[in-house]
Amino acid sequence: MLLGEKMRKMFFVFALSLLLVSSIAYYLYLNFKQTKRIPEIGFSNKIEEAIANCTNCNLCPDGKEIEKGKICFYLFWEEGCPFCAKEKIFLEKLKQKYPNLEVHDFEISYNEENAKLWVETCAKYNVEPLAVPMSFIDDKVFLGFAEKPIQENETFTKIER
Repeated sequence: MLLGEKMRKMFFVFALSLLLVSSIAYYLYLNFKQTKRIPEIGFSNKIEEAIANCTNCNLCPDGKEIEKGKICFYLFWEEGCPFCAKEKIFLEKLKQKYPNLEVHDFEISYNEENAKLWVETCAKYNVEPLAVPMSFIDDKVFLGFAEKPIQENETFTKIER
């Protein structure tokens, strides 16, 4: 009789342990199953297309709402970044073509508040804050900048170091 009671207790502990482990596994599955989104490469034509086709334009990436009819564009950049400088020049030209475009640029290497806003904005868009320039408009995220897309017939030369 004593042996039967010990077996029941052991079974109960085993079942409870199994339930606990499976509950933890399910919790982890639900919370970590989402993978991070991969931003598009910031080709100038893609950025302009996103501006031209913006559907929720007056809502900024951090949730701030600007004047109706305006287009909110966030650019996170660093001092000394050549791609950032090129994108800023490109955006100045676009502001002439799209006068309702409001570019909000945030330098992140010397400004802690801007860096924090970048991390928060990346989290909202489910992307990693990997590098700059990183741009946000509507539901789109662009990483890097190039004035023209790479053509299929272009080739690359591997540089050995």
